[in-house]
Amino acid sequence: MSFDFDAWRAGYDYMTYADHLDCYSQFFEMYPVQKHFDASACAQFLATTNPTSVLEIGGWTGDLAALMLIGNNEIETWLNVEICTEAAQASACDDERYAAVVPYDFVWNLPITGSFDALVMSHVAEHMRWPELHAILANVSTRSVFMAAPLSDEGRDWQGYEGTHILEVGWRQINDLCESLGFNPIPPTTHEVRCWSR
Repeated sequence: MSFDFDAWRAGYDYMTYADHLDCYSQFFEMYPVQKHFDASACAQFLATTNPTSVLEIGGWTGDLAALMLIGNNEIETWLNVEICTEAAQASACDDERYAAVVPYDFVWNLPITGSFDALVMSHVAEHMRWPELHAILANVSTRSVFMAAPLSDEGRDWQGYEGTHILEVGWRQINDLCESLGFNPIPPTTHEVRCWSR
């Protein structure tokens, strides 16, 4: 099975939520294993910020949550908000503190209800447009943010990329937004990880 990712990017803004759900069902069939995360960096972030509740966006089958919940007894809840129904249902995390949901609309269109201490986004920001990421960061009330993404400082054109990367901006603009929202950069920082706290 092949997929025209440039055509997907060209049509992204015209697709409904149902269209995106259908695409992600295809992606799950094509690429069911998605373990793109820096576990050591996330563990350092959690040890520094000590959250009791974590909101993860785009956690796929929950592999990162499964690793992070081991030994982290102070975390009481970990909610994974997914756009892929099949990934949410194929959970790799059997910890009772973990749950995965597929909401009725794009996460950036929804009020972020509930009290969460930390937001975790590992290799998901690059799959959305800048106004969408902006809306998520502006809407959350978390004290801290962990983000991992294959971004440059200034952003890049994803034309020709074999995947669903589409984000127009880079780390500089994301950091500027976070700082305008009262977040301050904190360790760890790697080539693909940035963290903030307020």
